Amino acid sequence: MATSVVADETGLGSLSLEEAAVSVHFSLQFDSSSGQRVILSGPAEALGNYDPAKSVALEYQHSGRWCSTVTFPVCTSGRGR
Repeated sequence: MATSVVADETGLGSLSLEEAAVSVHFSLQFDSSSGQRVILSGPAEALGNYDPAKSVALEYQHSGRWCSTVTFPVCTSGRGR
């Protein structure tokens, strides 16, 4: 991974792209029965790579609303994963 150095008088120093990430808030309406859980899975490590055991469990908020925030690393290579 690369490190970008700020070369002006801002005093910001350097920014590590190795730590770059984006957080995404997921919120959905789903009327469930008592004892059910809602999971989020998909083709990313942060989503468990389609493995239900590694998926993200959404938290029940109220009135059938389920939410969770997932942090994804930012791809800095110029190519998607």
